[in-house]
This record gives sequence, C-alpha cells and structure tokens, in this order.
Amino acid sequence: MIWHRLNRRWLMVAFGLAVSVAMGQFLQKLPRLVGHNPFFLSPYTEWLGIDNFSALAMAYYLLLPLLAVLPVGSLLQQDLRNGFHYQLRMKRSVKTIFRGYFGWSFILGGLVVSGPLVMNLLAYLLVLPNLQPDNLLHSNVLVIQDNTINVGLFYAHPFWHAMLSIGMVFVWGALLSCLVTGLSFFTTKPFVAFSSMVFGQIGLLMVDNLNWLPHSLAPANLLKESASASVTGSALVVLTLGLGVVTFGLMTVGWRRYLYA
Repeated sequence: MIWHRLNRRWLMVAFGLAVSVAMGQFLQKLPRLVGHNPFFLSPYTEWLGIDNFSALAMAYYLLLPLLAVLPVGSLLQQDLRNGFHYQLRMKRSVKTIFRGYFGWSFILGGLVVSGPLVMNLLAYLLVLPNLQPDNLLHSNVLVIQDNTINVGLFYAHPFWHAMLSIGMVFVWGALLSCLVTGLSFFTTKPFVAFSSMVFGQIGLLMVDNLNWLPHSLAPANLLKESASASVTGSALVVLTLGLGVVTFGLMTVGWRRYLYA
C-alpha cells in the first residue's frame, strides 16, 4: 500500500536528475576517450566516482542528500497531516506500517543515488578496455593513500573498490532518506532540518579549503572513490555509524512517541 502512495513524479524527478548528471559526466568525456589510445585509459580512472576535475562529478555528490530524500522523505509527514495514516492503522498492523514507510524509504533512498553510479561505471566499461589501473600508465589521476581509502585494493581489485564506494553511497542515501522520514514525527517541516545538513556539508567543504582539519569530514569527499582532499577510512566509519545511530534512534523514539501519544 505504501508503494501505491508514493509520489511517482518526485521519484522520477530524483532518479532522472541523478541519471542526467551521472551520464552527462560520461558524455562530456566521451569525445576525448574516442580520440585517445584506449590502452592508456582505464574505466576505473575515468568514471564519475574518481573524477575530481568535472563540475558534474562534484555536483553529483553535493546533490546526493537531496536526491536521496525526494522520493519518500515527505510521504509520512503528508499522511500524518491529511489523516490517511490513521485510516491505515485500522487496516494494517503497526509493524507492517513501520516496515512499509521506512523500508521503502531505505530502499529507494539508496537506489536513487547508487543506481546512476552503476550506470556510469558500466558505460565506461563498455567503451574502454577493462584494464587494471597502473600508477604510471594511467597517470591522468592521482590516486594515493592520502586521498583514497584502501588504495591497495584499488590497484589490486579496482572493480570491487569501485563497488564498495557505490555501496557506501547506497548506505548513506538510504540512511539520509530514513532520517528525514523519521523527522516527520517531531516536526511538520522535516526538510528544514535536512537543509541544515546540506549547508553543514557545504560548511565542511569550505573548512577543507582552509586546511584547518588534517582530514576531510565532508560526506561529499568521503563517499567518493578518490577525493580532492585528505580522507581516512576511520572518519568514514565513525560518521556512518553516527548517522546510523541517529537515524535509527529517531525512527524508534518517534514511532513510539506517535503510538503512545
């Protein structure tokens, strides 16, 4: 029933925008790829997740939180406001309703932002030979320990390194979508709190440029396969766990508060 309640227009807008940016980065590079010797290029040194020079690549990771929450983020607040949620409680169990809202929020929030990245990587794999990156042969990007988490895996198994990066994007998109859905229990304007998160990320990116911190704490850098700033795996793990704890805390407390209000 929750699936039929989704605003398909917002779902198509979010996914369409994400695909447009991701494939736009590929089409922007395609003429250069065709005009060069393909054996001096690798899909793993060209795709969106490792591109630090394209404005579209930077825009994708900046827009990622917004794209993740558009499909389902406001659905629960809408149903609480128009009274549909009360009617739903008379026909379905509480657990079923909880799984419906937050399950679809988790799945669609992750897929909307990770799916276009898979399409972008696949496009490069279709036009370039599947060459393992070499730090001398493929010198068009600087992939070193300072700006890449687990750089050893990148050179040994680049495909799985890229898939891990996309997997982290899925997790963050899913958690952010559930976070905004959970905020619906505490405020009639959950997107206001979400907007503060977006501006917070922009603030962290500005701090990165000032070199006040030894490593970046901005998700836009940590979620990229290769960032334009210093990143560490420990910072990514801590921030991901922190986001998970806050998200599931809001979901649990908000749901109980609503049930026993």
